[in-house]
Amino acid sequence: MQQLELPVKGNAYTSRRVVVEKLKPQVMYRETPDHDLDTGWRFLAGDESPQYLQTPGNVVFCDVQDIAALEPEVVPFLHMLPPVVFVNTGGSFEAAADPSLLPTIAPHIRLLCTQLALNPGTWKRLLELGVTPETALRLDFTFRAPDEQQARALAEELSTEGGEAKARRGGLLRRHVWVVEGRTSPTTWTLEKLNDWVHLMVLLGHRHNCAFDGWSTTVDRA
Repeated sequence: MQQLELPVKGNAYTSRRVVVEKLKPQVMYRETPDHDLDTGWRFLAGDESPQYLQTPGNVVFCDVQDIAALEPEVVPFLHMLPPVVFVNTGGSFEAAADPSLLPTIAPHIRLLCTQLALNPGTWKRLLELGVTPETALRLDFTFRAPDEQQARALAEELSTEGGEAKARRGGLLRRHVWVVEGRTSPTTWTLEKLNDWVHLMVLLGHRHNCAFDGWSTTVDRA
């Protein structure tokens, strides 16, 4: 596919209705990006229910190039800084009169999309290091928590899932911040099991208003 000259480069969180079913976006909005790969743009077909957008798998993290190729009408708006919201009103995009009435993609669903997009590359690297589906690994994980109460509640629930977890302050310079750190019990993994585990971690964190901050592991190369 020919690359278009766009005022932004990077990815956007997009409804499956747009990027997979190829429906032209009817709602586009930009908010503060979640991370370096995120442009902040979100694209929706406009008929998604809140339940649809809360369902993992119905939101895709894709290149803005893909959206521009599907609907060139979005290109003149891509340079605009957040927060902005536009709707297609019969062939052209206009500023939304009441953005609160429009569907949006929840932060924890965006987080889940990002984490799942990272897993294949990480799993490939683990395979290169000699990990197999029979290798037992312990995964280290971290969450960011809004306060002590939520952090301790999450750590307690994570401990009941197996492995270990503890809540602590963020450090001398960030004592107002709470984090939850933990480690799974030794487990054999496949990419599918890893994706299921990340899905569980994100949703458990969301239940306690905490954000899953990723995972790591150590491979014995002896």
